[in-house]
Amino acid sequence: MPDKRSKDAPLFQRAFIFEAAFTDETKVSLYIDDRFKNEEAAEAEARRYVGPLGKLPASLRQGVARLVVHEGGKDTTAFSDAGLIVVYSANATQRISKHDLEETIFLEAVHAAWDAKHARSEGWQRAQLIDGDFAVLHAKRRPPREDLAESALFAYTIQRHPERIPDADRTKLGNIIQHRIAYVSELLEPIGHDDVESTVQKPQSSAKSTVAKPPNVILILADDLATGDLGGGDSHPTRTPNLDRLANESVRFSQAYSGSCVCAPARAALLTGRYPHRTGVVTLNMNKYPKLTRIRRDETTIADVLKDAGYATGLIGKWHTGRGDGFHPMDRGFDEFQGFDGSDDVGYFQYSFSEQREVSRVKDKYLTDDLTHRAIGFVRSHQDHPFFLHLAHYAPHRPLEAPAEIISSYRNQGFGESVATIYAMIEVMDRGIGELLSELEKLQLADNTIVIFASDNGPDPVTGERFNNELRGTKYQVNEGGIRVPLFVRWPHRFTPGQRDHVVSFVDLLPTILDLCNVKLPTNNRLDGQSFTPVLSDSSARFSLTRFWQWNRAWPNYTHNAAIRKGQFKLVRPYVTRSTKPKDSTRPTILYDLKNDPTESHDVTDKHPSVARQMSRELEQWCESIEQDRIRPETMPTHTH
Repeated sequence: MPDKRSKDAPLFQRAFIFEAAFTDETKVSLYIDDRFKNEEAAEAEARRYVGPLGKLPASLRQGVARLVVHEGGKDTTAFSDAGLIVVYSANATQRISKHDLEETIFLEAVHAAWDAKHARSEGWQRAQLIDGDFAVLHAKRRPPREDLAESALFAYTIQRHPERIPDADRTKLGNIIQHRIAYVSELLEPIGHDDVESTVQKPQSSAKSTVAKPPNVILILADDLATGDLGGGDSHPTRTPNLDRLANESVRFSQAYSGSCVCAPARAALLTGRYPHRTGVVTLNMNKYPKLTRIRRDETTIADVLKDAGYATGLIGKWHTGRGDGFHPMDRGFDEFQGFDGSDDVGYFQYSFSEQREVSRVKDKYLTDDLTHRAIGFVRSHQDHPFFLHLAHYAPHRPLEAPAEIISSYRNQGFGESVATIYAMIEVMDRGIGELLSELEKLQLADNTIVIFASDNGPDPVTGERFNNELRGTKYQVNEGGIRVPLFVRWPHRFTPGQRDHVVSFVDLLPTILDLCNVKLPTNNRLDGQSFTPVLSDSSARFSLTRFWQWNRAWPNYTHNAAIRKGQFKLVRPYVTRSTKPKDSTRPTILYDLKNDPTESHDVTDKHPSVARQMSRELEQWCESIEQDRIRPETMPTHTH
């Protein structure tokens, strides 16, 4: 049905509009401009532009394509996304600026929001298509009507009355518009028109973008993996050829730290960019301590932020940072969840498994392989749309279970049953990561996908000792063996692979990822981390921050198992026990010079007494501050989805 808007409407002066509805047959309806003598002549002109749509992907042919053309029909100044492609196909000599494209997206969105606000069904269908450039057609998910209307009205107001828009909302709107512009630019590439001029001011980033489409992000996390588990560092043949290849293609950090020496707090730091105590996650057992193992509702996760910026967000694997209403992964920014909460009865050959919010029992698969296949499925489903995938493997966490034939291969190398099983579990995970990386290549996504790999903490002492580069301590301890983890960041053609010796931490990952994606953080909570993007591009860039850790089971006792790293020095309040409710410790602090003693073998307090005193004061101040933040009154969440 022809659009009923008046040609004289202020938003569409001097324009005529072609609308083509594509079903089995092409149908065209349009306004009659004075330039045409009759409707037949106008329709012929419309078909000249609309015809090339037949060569586009079916996902773009379905629905309604609206084309806005400057009066006269030849000088194209403003187009919707599909309309832009039509004109490029029909007339390759025309040149269209992103400024004009941005203006049209504003105008179209305002009109769609008006229809949606008045609850007209045909208006909402039109709104779906206008917002569908990144949310409907390719992500296969419906944007909430109120979100579309809100962002569109922001768009209208920010053009005419920017003083009325709060800074946080202006940032959010800018991110959305940038994703739409990038999406259209990507669609133009197969037609051979990559000369679109940019007059749009993008969010600032310390990394210069060389691709139009926002990068995808895959964040892979192993569980209880030691730095010594990779690369055959114990003189045995490598167990991880795919992770070795990923490391060789990545910026890899020799001094990367987890956010904690145990998994739930480490994951909370990773997801929020804040020390785990601030987030409310301080211990492990979700069954015994549900309130101490869930991210507070007034915290913002990386999934919250990227979802608001238009990314499809998915978590596959272990969650372990909340259970119940308001704390499920889908309540914390993830569109899709396929995994388990972390305190379930999880084995590798039999396990409880959630798909979205439905739980079933799996008995015919091996868990690590299952997670790999689901991750590949997520990538395939969202290959045409910016996505954030958090693949949180369970391996090599207890229980120790792996295919018997792989275990045997390690027993034959002389390893005991426990270590042989762990290495077999790691081999299966490595194989799956290789399959995922190969899928990125097949789908031609590798060059625009940031792949990050890390482990949540050091090796579990309960499973026995194994090679860990002679680092002192294990999981549960804030010594290097408990918190030092592998960290690889790969973005082909953007970062030159190589080693970095800068100290970075899990709290730095959220701001770094958002920086790389040109997405700003709309939150009232102060981050503890900072973006290390400059380090990824320049090994000589400065990045030297003080970092803190503390953990004991259940409620925090800061006299126990705490540490501060500042420059080459690390001060430790020694680990005593992993039992609940430890008594206040009276053990003296220990100062290590990690530059000259990376294995923490020598206390240098007597050589550097002033350093020890200063770091001890800073650690005490941090403990007092972090505890006050941990017990603060809870407020409503600040994210908008």
